[in-house]
Amino acid sequence: MVHPHCASRVRVADVTGLLRHYKLAGDYLARDRASVANGTWEHSEDAKRLAAATGGDAFRIAPARAEVYAGPEVLVDQGFLEASEAYRRFIR
Repeated sequence: MVHPHCASRVRVADVTGLLRHYKLAGDYLARDRASVANGTWEHSEDAKRLAAATGGDAFRIAPARAEVYAGPEVLVDQGFLEASEAYRRFIR
């Protein structure tokens, strides 16, 4: 894996996947500082996020509307996930 958001040799099912990805949970600034200092990744994503969060600008992390996870069926119904009819029958 050359990047945390890149995958190869993947088999794809007839449903999109949801990754519960909490990059900004906990003390994300400490993690970003450590990864930048240690050169953990070859991309500059952590450094850019750290600069935005500590640069005194109007950086703010907030979704347009927070949602409570209620399972894959609701995500399909809301159009967040796409699924084949066979998968829709399976989750119901």
